[in-house]
Amino acid sequence: MKLDFGVLFRLVLAYLRVSLGIVALLLALSSPLLIPLISSMEICSSKKALLSGAMIFGVPEVATIVALCLLGKERLQHIRNWFVRHLLKLKPSRHSTRLGYYVGLLLMVVAGPVMNIVLFYFPTFGVDWMEYRKVIALACDITFVAAIFIAGEQLWRKIEAIFRFEPTTTLH
Repeated sequence: MKLDFGVLFRLVLAYLRVSLGIVALLLALSSPLLIPLISSMEICSSKKALLSGAMIFGVPEVATIVALCLLGKERLQHIRNWFVRHLLKLKPSRHSTRLGYYVGLLLMVVAGPVMNIVLFYFPTFGVDWMEYRKVIALACDITFVAAIFIAGEQLWRKIEAIFRFEPTTTLH
């Protein structure tokens, strides 16, 4: 059996292009998440500002262009369609019960604004639990997002209606 190095080389090169393209795409999407790590580093503040700005404005754009060049339009569309197909499964159900709607609304009001206002604007309110402030804030944020899904699509429509402008026409 004769081994064709040309075919093997093209297969390895195609696999490498796809792998590097996916890594570049992941870097583009996750680079803003590195900002807290950069801000906790022991470097001067001007370098922190430069690196943080690059993680927001420079790195995602360059990495996206690199991913587009490596993956190609068809593969990038295939990856995008896969993500959209799987993200649509997370959409809340069509019908929500009255109990689910009000529980979700209550969780949104309590866990969202109320707890974050108490945590950050009135730090002397709960001195004993102030050392766990970041954990409590993260739990409140997760509860706030989960409450939107608990409340169902009726709440989604109401939130969407707030941000949608529908001009009215009047006949004179």
